[in-house]
Amino acid sequence: MTSTTRIDLRVKSTEKEKMESLALKSGCSSLSSYIRHCALNKPVKTQLDSDLVLELLKMNADLSRLGNLLRLTLKTHQGGYTKEQLKHIEDSLKQTTQLIKLKVEQL
Repeated sequence: MTSTTRIDLRVKSTEKEKMESLALKSGCSSLSSYIRHCALNKPVKTQLDSDLVLELLKMNADLSRLGNLLRLTLKTHQGGYTKEQLKHIEDSLKQTTQLIKLKVEQL
């Protein structure tokens, strides 16, 4: 069914840019369609950037490996790691966690 009635809406240029960005990330075919979905409380499906998802999955795998290595080292005390090496592992875990949080915020 074709839309026939026009509604004028005044927004700030920054708001328009934000709406356009959200519309692009959604499954809607246009900004008008996106606004209609939002105004009528219809679900808006977002399309995730596949490259970003892949990067998050790789980071998550790195984080799991680092966590397992740290647990094994602390559990067995036979890893022969120095305090500096353990500190490096801990810092890497924190850094990877922060990167994942940043990427999730970009979604």
